[in-house]
Amino acid sequence: MLISSLMSVMPLTNGLAFLEKTPNMYECRQVSSHRMSDLVSDLKSSWKSCTAKEICAMNLAQKDYRAIKSDPEYLDNWVPKLDMVCKPQSEIGLLGSFFFLGAMLSIFWIPKYADTNDRINIILAGLIV
Repeated sequence: MLISSLMSVMPLTNGLAFLEKTPNMYECRQVSSHRMSDLVSDLKSSWKSCTAKEICAMNLAQKDYRAIKSDPEYLDNWVPKLDMVCKPQSEIGLLGSFFFLGAMLSIFWIPKYADTNDRINIILAGLIV
């Protein structure tokens, strides 16, 4: 009974933290003084270690920095994918809250819709999604 009650609460308490975790280590593209190097492909671009504060201070585009995926604490979540590194934590948290709000609303809406319509179509649509 204790385990099942803890498992029902764990996604709400632990899941949001994992979805909102920002990467610890980044690499930034080094800017050279020669404009000719901008015409050269990314094969010759060099990367240096940087922090999220440096990325925000330099106002870098998403193509000019990347998270270091070899970091043991790196999680592939929506913060690097949606370029939310420089966003305030409140905006990231709001996105996470809407994610769970959508899941909760669909739990109430989908079964009622399946009861009034053909259940197999709802199951197949859920499998496709």
